[in-house]
Amino acid sequence: MHILIFVGLILLTGAAVWASLQPREKLQATWEEISTPFTGKKKDWATPLKAWAKASLNEEVQLQKWLASLSVEGLQGLGEKLAEFCTEMNVNLDWLHDPKAKITPEAKKAAEETIIDYCKMCQKAVKQQAK
Repeated sequence: MHILIFVGLILLTGAAVWASLQPREKLQATWEEISTPFTGKKKDWATPLKAWAKASLNEEVQLQKWLASLSVEGLQGLGEKLAEFCTEMNVNLDWLHDPKAKITPEAKKAAEETIIDYCKMCQKAVKQQAK
């Protein structure tokens, strides 16, 4: 019995150390992935992604039109995959949901470039599949 308690404490300590070494965004994404089946709540990606595209993609007209043409479900799916990718790349997307989120202009510019590149890759993949 004491061995089981000891092993449990070691596993718990290991999990705590692992969590302390992870970026906040990765932990948040992991938590959302684990908790979604129980809470049934998903972060809305369609609304902020569509608003951002409308406001920020004036120089990327084709991409802006493509994003605007996607259904709510399509934008939501794209946003979820984009969020996973950005979490893996340690790119902060908090500003997309919360305009008051603190982010440096350089980090926001890098995040926007990442979003644009990711969306362009998705757009090309969809075009290839349509052929």
